[in-house]
Amino acid sequence: TTGEAPDQLRERAWAIAARVSDPDISSLTVVDLGVLRDIQVADGALEVFVPAPDIGSPAMRVIALNIEASLEAGGFDLARITPLRSPAWVP
Repeated sequence: TTGEAPDQLRERAWAIAARVSDPDISSLTVVDLGVLRDIQVADGALEVFVPAPDIGSPAMRVIALNIEASLEAGGFDLARITPLRSPAWVP
């Protein structure tokens, strides 16, 4: 990630994260579902914003872990997943 401008890092990270699919319906991506809310870059580190997991739904935790793993595989070692309480995610 060295040498890339924050906007370039964000675009590359978004492209990687956007390919993550729903663990239950593999034909839908996190973008299709509205789960990937935002990615911000500060000092070369990423902060990825996704909805907070519901108590009864482990899928959001799995999605967050898959986003993190995909970013790491894409060369982003410093990615933090931040759950958002608002706005609520509605399937």
